[in-house]
Amino acid sequence: MRAVFNRWVRRRIKRAALLLLVIVGGILLTQACSGDGGSAETDRAAMVAFFHSTNGTVAEVVFLYIFNSVLHDQGEGSLTIKQWQSFRNEGDTLLDTWETLLENIDTFAEHLKGIIEIDGRGRITLLHIPFGDFQPKLKGEIPPELGNLSKLEVLNLHGSLPAGIPPELGNLSNLKELTLRGVIGGIPAELGNLSNLELLDISDAGLTGEIPTELGKLSNLRELNLNDNELTGEIPPELGRLGNLRELDLGYNGLSGEIPSELGNLSRLEVLNLHQTGLTGEIPPELGNLSRLRELVLGGPDWGNWPRGEITGEIPSELGNLGRLELLYLNYNGLTGEIPSTLGDLDNLVTLSLRDNQLTGEIPAELGNLSNLDELHLDTNDLTGGIPPELGNLRHLDKLHLHSNKLTGQIPSELGNLRYLGELHLHSNKLTGEIPPELGNLFLLKQLYMVAGNEFTGCVPTGIGDVALNDLPYSRKLPICEAP
Repeated sequence: MRAVFNRWVRRRIKRAALLLLVIVGGILLTQACSGDGGSAETDRAAMVAFFHSTNGTVAEVVFLYIFNSVLHDQGEGSLTIKQWQSFRNEGDTLLDTWETLLENIDTFAEHLKGIIEIDGRGRITLLHIPFGDFQPKLKGEIPPELGNLSKLEVLNLHGSLPAGIPPELGNLSNLKELTLRGVIGGIPAELGNLSNLELLDISDAGLTGEIPTELGKLSNLRELNLNDNELTGEIPPELGRLGNLRELDLGYNGLSGEIPSELGNLSRLEVLNLHQTGLTGEIPPELGNLSRLRELVLGGPDWGNWPRGEITGEIPSELGNLGRLELLYLNYNGLTGEIPSTLGDLDNLVTLSLRDNQLTGEIPAELGNLSNLDELHLDTNDLTGGIPPELGNLRHLDKLHLHSNKLTGQIPSELGNLRYLGELHLHSNKLTGEIPPELGNLFLLKQLYMVAGNEFTGCVPTGIGDVALNDLPYSRKLPICEAP
């Protein structure tokens, strides 16, 4: 393996030396003609600064990527870390090798695809330093000189970059995608100058401070993902100006204030995730204008010791206008009032989760119209009345959770039509009467909790007897029905 790699390196360096004059001449011509205030030399200087600001780890990641690409082409396996270190210790310093690569980057272009890419003039258009299977990891700082890569269209950096985001990145006028992981600190307002930006993803990082209002100027933005940070303050109403936005994800932050009604102006929005954000106030009825919305997540926590959500008031009936909606998740809040019957108009809904609120009234029979529904979670509320027999029309349903309410009456026999049901939770209500024998048709049940807290009589249908035994110890045991 080592001999193969050394032969390849010697061939490439020889070729690079022969072509160097031509390359440099082309670079000088490019500088004279480009007129954009940058050059290939400027790009190389920025990348050398990147080397120093990361103590060489950017070069280590890139070289390991190249070497494994070469070995793959030669039919060899990937380099191990130990083998990589032995190559590193031979010959020139790591910085010398890095500078040679930058000076002859077009020679190595075929093995740099996906990590560093250039245009026909030798200008860097893509810089993607991955975090995952590659070792060593990118560590250090993002240098302000990266703001000089004036032809850069994609910047994707994953690593440990605790010095934060340099405001100079706001100079990257051609940038279309910016993805950063492992950064801390605030979001520079200068990012609002990236007029061509389509993707801004700084999720799962250590961002603090407020969301800059200047992000509302990114008129071409299609996705804004700031999930899982420590951002505070209110959601800027200016985000409602992002007319091309398809996805807005601000979940798992420490935001405050109300949901801006201006978000209802995002006519192309498909995903709105404000899960576990600390927001208060009511759900704006203007969200019912988002006719392309597929996912609406405004819930509180679903794990750990996160505090409850604080969204209050009633569920707007206007949400029934969201005809393309597939996921409606309003869990763990302080919602009150009745469940709007208009939710039964959401023909494409796959998951409806309203659990752990303070909802009252009866379960609307119209929910039985949701023919594509896979999960229905209405548990842990103050719902009253009976279980609508229309729920037996939900032929694709896998999970039906109605427990921990104040439901009364008998279990409708129509629930026996739910042949694909895997989870049925009816416990902790005030249900009475016999368990309908039709439930014995639910052969796919894996979880059945229905006896505890209810007052059933009779026996447990044979088809569900084994599953039901898991629930019976919490109440008086019912016998298993005799086989017909």
